[in-house]
Amino acid sequence: MNPHSTIREDGIAVEARKKLKSLSSYHKIRWPFRYVLLGLLVAVVVTAVMYPLSFGLLVFTLGFFNYLFLLVFRLSNVLGSSIKNTSEISDLNLPTDLPLVSIVLPLKNEGDVIKATIDKIEAIDYPSQQKELYIVVEQTDLLTRRTLRDLDLPLFAQILLIPEQPPFTKARALMHALPKLRGRF
Repeated sequence: MNPHSTIREDGIAVEARKKLKSLSSYHKIRWPFRYVLLGLLVAVVVTAVMYPLSFGLLVFTLGFFNYLFLLVFRLSNVLGSSIKNTSEISDLNLPTDLPLVSIVLPLKNEGDVIKATIDKIEAIDYPSQQKELYIVVEQTDLLTRRTLRDLDLPLFAQILLIPEQPPFTKARALMHALPKLRGRF
């Protein structure tokens, strides 16, 4: 028997769709704009068929400049960093009244990467008492739940179990966590 034969939609997702109404992309991109996009797509395909070498050269050139741009961007991030270690960060005059920061970590069938992800979040140079971490997991996700049970979670971490209902997206997991967040950021 198909486990999803009697699918009930998640109440939070239904409420969000009701609130969005005409703000969703389905309603924003109306038929006139869809015809324009379709016309542009047809024009690109016709141009590619009629002038394959010119079109191929254009696509290659755009891809090459995109590659160069990304390469320069990444190199500037690596080589252009003025702070070389975290001791320099500690010497900065940071405000003493830092706001509470909320971190939401939606997980599904990710047993192998959970420990490293939580370790990175714990290593963030920010006071632990000013961090809150919500780990959102579906109730039926046994792999993730078993992995979390075996880990030594930081004190600021909480596990939020949500029901397995459609839509099966990370956005739905985030919607379950949002009402519980206390952080300013």
